[in-house]
Amino acid sequence: MTRSPSPVPGPGSGPTLPHAAEQYLAELAETLDELPPDPRQEALADVRAYLEDAVVDGRDLAATLTELGPAAQLGRGYLTVDPRSSTRTRPPGKGGPGSERFGPGGPESGAAHGGGLGDWAAGWLSRAALALSVLTAVVVAVLFPVYQGVTESSDGTSTEVTRTLIESMGLAASLVTLVPAVLLALPLVVSRRLATGFRFGAALALTAFCVLGALTIGLFFVPVLGLAWAAVLAPGVVMTGPSGRRPWRIVAGLLVALPVVLISFYIFFGTFGAAVGSAAVMVAAIVVAVAVGAGRGWACPITAAGGLVLLATAVISGGMLVLGVWWVGGLWLDIGLAATLVHRAARTGTQTASAPGDPRA
Repeated sequence: MTRSPSPVPGPGSGPTLPHAAEQYLAELAETLDELPPDPRQEALADVRAYLEDAVVDGRDLAATLTELGPAAQLGRGYLTVDPRSSTRTRPPGKGGPGSERFGPGGPESGAAHGGGLGDWAAGWLSRAALALSVLTAVVVAVLFPVYQGVTESSDGTSTEVTRTLIESMGLAASLVTLVPAVLLALPLVVSRRLATGFRFGAALALTAFCVLGALTIGLFFVPVLGLAWAAVLAPGVVMTGPSGRRPWRIVAGLLVALPVVLISFYIFFGTFGAAVGSAAVMVAAIVVAVAVGAGRGWACPITAAGGLVLLATAVISGGMLVLGVWWVGGLWLDIGLAATLVHRAARTGTQTASAPGDPRA
């Protein structure tokens, strides 16, 4: 007996799709009609979520549908079942256009697909946190003055003295700056099954390190702490879907704009002066912040690059505001890098457990 076609799952909380996208989903639904109801619904829902991502991100829908390939061809990939497991395998000919975006079997179910991508983003954020922690340890121990005092000579002349950590306490005591690096390395050396728990534990331990060392070196590791918590949150953010990621994007945009708003406030009330060049930079930063909040992918790496520039400026220039510049640079780096990785994970869907580029491979 011939089964009548099942209805196409309707939109959830995502944006309304154009007619061309709905037509594509309808054609895909006809191809997938041989699947059992649950896998069929998962497949259609995942492709719909991918198209909604394209609409939210402002990508050209026609180009996105071209990347996916004909609906019948994409659907045939879902009908190829590995008899040894319940997972779909790659369609013949590598699955046709679009299959490389979703991994070996076309789009996976939302949880499994998003979880793998989230782990990929978290892994790279953990690596970035480790690298930044080592850099911070070197800068704090060797370059930044952590001791300031005044000495008075026999003739009554007073001289201001600054010393770095290694000058004040010696090499052995300065090794405490590597404690965050040791904590952040643990999630990268344990098994993938344990990595999530170790990332959370490392973030908690690093929080305690920053709080307990706030009067000495702890505050310099705040940017590292931001990346550590970003690695913890990334898998959940990737899995939330377009509507779920929107509040995160808005918060990220506000945080990017916050330092500029505060500096503008101080300039307005006469605390600081500003040259024309500085004003132009602040306007550009606001534009980038708005773009981050709107989910524009190009703004994320620009934010991260701006953060790196500020971190380098803090190291080179020093001065009274060195910690403030370091914090702002760290904030922009954390947001820009996390947003870049989450955006890429949500957009491309290339990560699977065995694919090249797996952060744990």
